[in-house]
Amino acid sequence: MSGCKDQGSTKNPPQTELSGKLDAALAMKEGTSRHNTLVKLAEDAAKAGDGDIVLKAIAEVDAGTARDNTCAICSEALAKQGKTSEATAVAKQIANETSRNNMLGKIASGATK
Repeated sequence: MSGCKDQGSTKNPPQTELSGKLDAALAMKEGTSRHNTLVKLAEDAAKAGDGDIVLKAIAEVDAGTARDNTCAICSEALAKQGKTSEATAVAKQIANETSRNNMLGKIASGATK
C-alpha cells in the first residue's frame, strides 16, 4: 500500500532533508561555491514543490542575471506542479521588470503547463 508514497519520496527530497541542505549551504563561506550550491538547492526545492525553501535559498543568491534566471526556472517548475501561489512569490523576486512580467504572465495564463 505504501508503494506510491515511497516512490514519491525517492524522487523528491523530504522537507527536512531540504531544510538541512539549506542550513548547510547557508553556513558556507561567501563565494562562488556557496552561490552555486544555493542555486542548485533552489532548483531542487522547486522540483520538490517547496516554495519556502526556494525563497530562502534565492534570498541568499547573489543578485544579478543568475539570480533572475534561477527565479524564473524555479517559478516555472512550481507552476507546472500547480503551485501557482508559490510560483508567483518566486517570480516576484525577479529584478528585471520585463522578465518578471513575462513570468507572471505565463503563470497567470497557465502557459507553464
